[in-house]
Amino acid sequence: MTMKRRLFFALIGVVCGCLSLPAQQADIPLKERFEARETQVGRLKLPYRVAQTGGSTAGAKPALVVLLHGSSAKGTDNEAQLSASGVVPIMRYLDSNNLAAHVLLPQCPKKRRWSEPEDEGREMQALVQSWIADYAAENQIDMSRIYVVGASSGGAGVWKLLNDYSDFFAAGMLVASYPRYVVDWVVAKTPVCCIVGENDEVATPAELTKFVDKLKAFGGKVFFDVLPHKDHYATCRDGFMPEGLKWLFSQKRNINNK
Repeated sequence: MTMKRRLFFALIGVVCGCLSLPAQQADIPLKERFEARETQVGRLKLPYRVAQTGGSTAGAKPALVVLLHGSSAKGTDNEAQLSASGVVPIMRYLDSNNLAAHVLLPQCPKKRRWSEPEDEGREMQALVQSWIADYAAENQIDMSRIYVVGASSGGAGVWKLLNDYSDFFAAGMLVASYPRYVVDWVVAKTPVCCIVGENDEVATPAELTKFVDKLKAFGGKVFFDVLPHKDHYATCRDGFMPEGLKWLFSQKRNINNK
């Protein structure tokens, strides 16, 4: 067989192989994949998006992943949060590992914050946690595998949720975010994946290293990584890495005594 014929048949084989591959859910546009919904929590209307990943396993319940976006996605359009840091890499990871999960993308109102101090009397995190608990109960979620993740101001909300509801989440992932309004020994009760950039000027590696050391001193389980040469925005963009996600989703909460 001539070289040209070998190349021709090799090319045919590659094309046929590509055509035989199953369609990946990750190829579906996020706006189509995530269903738009809205819920009422107290006096708060909370727009959110929801998508499901993975196949169904007999007798197994799906995990729940809640992603809190950064400040630029605030509003009421129920679309801006689709472009939030973490959405694409998290969906890719869940899809590629065939992990069954519900993924929730709530949208924070413009005049609220995911993390609100108690002395302001506007505890956004209490409303969010109530919604998460209701959703989990209504959708037969595995209560030992509820994860909350976020970058920048979204990560601040994650820190606050882990502090205020230390017996609820399996683990949290914080990217480019410094903990405020929290107590170190309380946060240490929940495993955390903490990612910071070497050149982050907002959540500095020195601050995060000091806080992570406190968590470890109190017996906390921590995955901590400093990304070389990354500033705040680059860390938000690149911080949801497979290594961190693998660690995150390997954590489970002990609910035997709950």
